[in-house]
Amino acid sequence: MEFNGKKAQAYIENILALYENGNISTPSVDAAMDFCQKCKVGSYNCCVKTMYGWCCDICLEEELLYLKSLGIATVNSCCGHGEMSLASILTVGDESAEKMRNIGYFLADNVDHKTDYGKPIHSWKPKSALLYELYEDSADERR
Repeated sequence: MEFNGKKAQAYIENILALYENGNISTPSVDAAMDFCQKCKVGSYNCCVKTMYGWCCDICLEEELLYLKSLGIATVNSCCGHGEMSLASILTVGDESAEKMRNIGYFLADNVDHKTDYGKPIHSWKPKSALLYELYEDSADERR
């Protein structure tokens, strides 16, 4: 499989990060895709600790750090672990939601979520290069 297009660098970085973290034995597309398929929601197998001390899915790390740099509060975001319908970036509060809209994010659902303290939680579609998208990309190439 050839890497090209706007997400190519992110795919390569994610594969290398999985290899460097010991999640895969070789830095290959096949090993990374196999690992991604086997990760399940709640297993935290692809979790990495950020420089700020909180954990997130490896393929969302760069995006979540960027959002944090913009002052956007995120919680419990998930790459979907092979299921695009589960992939989401969760933000807390209306101020964070407004910032997300202003930088071009789209809501992932219309469900009304609230924190225990009554603040709204919004679910957004990630823009990150999710490794399991490689399956979709390679299927499209074969068509």
